[in-house]
Amino acid sequence: MMSMLDLNSKFDVVISTTAARLKPLGYKRKRNTFRKLLDGNSGVLEFQRSMANSAESLSFTVNLAVVCGRLLEDYSPPLEKAGAVDGHMRARIGGLIVPRQDPWWVIEQGTDGEALAREVADTVEQMGAPYVERYLRSEDLIAAWKSGDPLGNNDFMRLQYLDRLLGDGS
Repeated sequence: MMSMLDLNSKFDVVISTTAARLKPLGYKRKRNTFRKLLDGNSGVLEFQRSMANSAESLSFTVNLAVVCGRLLEDYSPPLEKAGAVDGHMRARIGGLIVPRQDPWWVIEQGTDGEALAREVADTVEQMGAPYVERYLRSEDLIAAWKSGDPLGNNDFMRLQYLDRLLGDGS
């Protein structure tokens, strides 16, 4: 029987392997979150553990976000500490995988931690980071919202964000 400590050790290998891939791209790690600051915005790649984890199984996914500094409220965390939940563009990495799915990678007793770490790091490096960086500049967020893409929000929030960024509601 595997202990939670063993599962966490394998999860740490996944995080460390991903960190090594993201560092050359300009991402900085704080625990299970990676951030890249650019032009007053923050790109966020954040590992989320399942609430249903046990001593036998640890599940996790990766949330993607862009926090637009110009849209932060007074009560919001500072840009350097904002997480995926604070994002103005939000997605799960599964939305980028074809066919679309919501992968929750699972670590169990028989899991090859190194192979899983490579798979997750490949997915984050090749799909997650480029997606976040596509919207890291405010003008790219504006263009997507103008085209009607809510980027993980509802249409009301899309229009609110546009109004605040453009000041004229266009």
